[in-house]
Amino acid sequence: GSGMVPDHGVFAAGWSLALAVAIARGSGTEADRAAASERAQVLHTALPRTGSPFLESYPGQFWPCDSVVAVGALADAASLLGLPWRADLAAWRSRALAAVDAGTGLLPHQVDQHGAALTGPRGSSQTIIQTFWPALDQLLGVEDDQWQRFTDRFVTEKIGLAGVLEYPTGVEGRGDGDSGPLILGGRLSASAVGLAGA
Repeated sequence: GSGMVPDHGVFAAGWSLALAVAIARGSGTEADRAAASERAQVLHTALPRTGSPFLESYPGQFWPCDSVVAVGALADAASLLGLPWRADLAAWRSRALAAVDAGTGLLPHQVDQHGAALTGPRGSSQTIIQTFWPALDQLLGVEDDQWQRFTDRFVTEKIGLAGVLEYPTGVEGRGDGDSGPLILGGRLSASAVGLAGA
């Protein structure tokens, strides 16, 4: 392996599981369900029980949104396959919510290996978080204000179009490889993904 847990990092593992669950849900075949279950077991085992809730995305890099994709996919897998993981996922959720940014109440964009924020919340990661977080809430039967906090700080209407800002309202910042070009402070990719969250 890569020395990372899970192998190749949580970015690859989370999106692979999300895809496997979608395929299993669509096909209903035992082979697809077994493949999704196997991926889910690996990720569930890798979920940290102590310390930072966020798994390594790439060597030495921790992006909370990648862990949210993974946990959202785990929640979908648990729901589809009847896996008894509610307590573990609830515990992970509590630890993740303890790591939110004080100003916005949203998860940071990047953290260190201890889960301390290196970069505050950003539109590019929040749109993905807000797409996968609801699966976790649904499995656990809870509601929270994450979507409301996100829309209050990041969703804007300019020139008649709704869009997602890369930086929270009132915060200036530059575009980068994650955000793509910023147009009037909004970004095309976040706005497109934001539709999925909505």
